[in-house]
Amino acid sequence: MGVDKSRTNIILFFYTAWARKYKESIMGSVPTSVDERVTLLKKLQSPYYRGLNDDQLRIIAEPARLLEVHAGEFLYHQGEPANYSYLLVNGLVKIIHHHPSGRPIIVRFIKPGIAFRIAYFGVVSQYCVSAQAATEVRALRWHMHDAMRLLQAFPSVAFNSLAVLQQMLVDLIETLNWFTCGSAEERLFWAVRRLAEGLCEGDRALLPVTQHELATSTGLSLYTVNRILKSWEQRGMVERHRHALIVWPARLASVGATRL
Repeated sequence: MGVDKSRTNIILFFYTAWARKYKESIMGSVPTSVDERVTLLKKLQSPYYRGLNDDQLRIIAEPARLLEVHAGEFLYHQGEPANYSYLLVNGLVKIIHHHPSGRPIIVRFIKPGIAFRIAYFGVVSQYCVSAQAATEVRALRWHMHDAMRLLQAFPSVAFNSLAVLQQMLVDLIETLNWFTCGSAEERLFWAVRRLAEGLCEGDRALLPVTQHELATSTGLSLYTVNRILKSWEQRGMVERHRHALIVWPARLASVGATRL
């Protein structure tokens, strides 16, 4: 009983510290004016708007609207018309792809400063994934008519966006390599490592995922995921909780050291 209580206290402390970090550095008061939205964009230091001055940021911020979404709620669902583009202001968003079998696969976590509008383009553009708030979330939202107009007005934003997409493509190729050639442990290692990127607080990262979600995202059985995580926990690499996983990336790196 004492061990369980201690672990619960650790995860609550770690999550509170993580949430406080973003609240103090990003959230502030609720934006109600263009100037406040410009301030948010400047604080975020998003790679999309690198090199823009205040006047240019003001033009970009003018048509944006701020959304507040509670943990567990969806910003959009796979298959819906892709009418909006989003930029995460604070919190954490879980990007989920639903396999034709109905199995949900966690593709990645979106961190503050990153845009998310993953969609098919055609006669009718549709979201090809779902976006769910993993924590309390605030995001700026643009209608796609405004977003496309801004991309035409500011070619540098389009260029910066291509650089972000290029890195995503590299990540996709690496993921395909690990999932095609890796063992069960290596596949789980890669999935956990990718999800933990950018979430470190000190030497550890908190992943708001369950073992079932890791199993469906890697194509492994729940039994296999549980067995591997138990082994990692005994070696001090992770700490399991009911709805989260605490990861020590530096310690976990030894699992994939032979392939990195």
